Amino acid sequence: MLSKLSASSLLAVLAAAFFGRLSTAIAQLVAAFYLTPTDFGIYATATGVIIVTTIFRGGGTGNHVQTMKTSEFANDGGRFFRYAMAASGLGLLITAMCAWPTARWYAQHNGYSEKTLVWIIGILALNYVLFNSAWYARSRMISEMRLKEISALDTLLGAVKLASTWALAALGTGPIALAAPVGICSLFENGWTWSRSGIRLKELRVQPGWLGRTFVELKLPLVMAVLTTLNNQTDSLVGSVFVPVAVLGSYFFASQLAVQPTTIVGATLKSVFTAAASQIRGDSGRESFALRVLFNGAMVFIPIVSMIIPAVFVPLEMACWGGKWADSQWPLFLLSATMVYPTALLLVSAPVAAMRDWNLAIRIDLVRALPKIVAAALAGVAIMYWNLGASSSGIVLAASVGGLSGLISSLKLIRIMTRAGQSRSTILYELYSTPMVAVLSAIAAIGLAQSIADPLKSLLEPRPAAFIEAIVAGTIYTALSMVLVRFGYTVTLVRVIASLPQTIRPVAYRVFLLKPSGRAFTQ
Repeated sequence: MLSKLSASSLLAVLAAAFFGRLSTAIAQLVAAFYLTPTDFGIYATATGVIIVTTIFRGGGTGNHVQTMKTSEFANDGGRFFRYAMAASGLGLLITAMCAWPTARWYAQHNGYSEKTLVWIIGILALNYVLFNSAWYARSRMISEMRLKEISALDTLLGAVKLASTWALAALGTGPIALAAPVGICSLFENGWTWSRSGIRLKELRVQPGWLGRTFVELKLPLVMAVLTTLNNQTDSLVGSVFVPVAVLGSYFFASQLAVQPTTIVGATLKSVFTAAASQIRGDSGRESFALRVLFNGAMVFIPIVSMIIPAVFVPLEMACWGGKWADSQWPLFLLSATMVYPTALLLVSAPVAAMRDWNLAIRIDLVRALPKIVAAALAGVAIMYWNLGASSSGIVLAASVGGLSGLISSLKLIRIMTRAGQSRSTILYELYSTPMVAVLSAIAAIGLAQSIADPLKSLLEPRPAAFIEAIVAGTIYTALSMVLVRFGYTVTLVRVIASLPQTIRPVAYRVFLLKPSGRAFTQ
């Protein structure tokens, strides 16, 4: 599947994904200098409200248009765009009706201004409409495999988001500094994609009876859209009912940090993999092979990437914020270790969506969405029943959400990969070996870095010493991870490299000190 992409395009996508996610992570870190846990909690509450009021997203068009070929856009794309805008308008109307009463209820129970929450909800609602508009034009460009241009756009968006977040946070705008940059980036993306996509006005014209026909065609993608919405920060939505806003803010901060590394190989690449896999739709053998390659690669690299931030967080937090976000340490560690499986499931769903197997795609999204809601509710009840403190509440919420989501997602992965023709023993080994080793590597890096940095603490100020400790921990963890991939998963590594474009393979082999093996390339 990946071999269908040019080497330069794939590298551009990976580079842009890395920069975009790095920019988002840095923007959050910068905001954390100026904002309080309460500010993050207000923003998390607003995202939860938006989940409910815009639950229908683009009416299912988001899932459908990324599977369309260029000819389908030209001949039949107009009705899907109009349908997306109609669904967006409905969500905006519902949000406008619910914003004030909802904000008033939260403000009365948490002691902050309802106007602040209304502003955040309004900004996010407008972004919801802008996002659906830009997604159509972006999908048209991806269908033409204009990945270099999309990568350039994503790089610019990352820079815009970082700069706007920094500026707004420094100006003292509070949680608006988290919400407004999202809308600013959406405006920028709409201007770029619509001016560069080549879409003509006549392509957006539709025939009479388009609404009913589109609704019937998108019934299953609409269910997927609802489930995708429910999978987006529903833990924060449920948690906002049970825990104080500052506790919710610390948890939200941890959850956002936990997903940043894995999103590079998850949501960012899913649309590209979906478009590439659409080219082999109907070839069952190649579809199954694409699933196996993605699963094997995901279960090797996602656990390693996911534990990078937990390995360095404790000293990095001390160096940057001096203990301000210390309550996020264990929620971050628990979420990073357990959310590997929902992320892998997201990546595996790319070829499933490309096959337009909507029933399976719905079951995948259901598995990713419902456990978070159930787990957050159970954790909330436990927190209230035992009257837990701030630190304990965050740990219980993270353990419940991460544990249940990870368990259910791993069981679904077993069923999907068994269906794709992979042996059960191989699936179980891939599922549980690397995550365990990655967690142990992070713990080892933390312990070794503390031992090495201890003598410096009597010579340096606390923050410089903590910064050095973070660098040491990151270096140790990276070295352990490279050794693990090279010597622990050689066969899987060779298979993943074999799926890359021809011109990238020699470079990948040299990086990992491997020799090509023809037998590993066979399907």
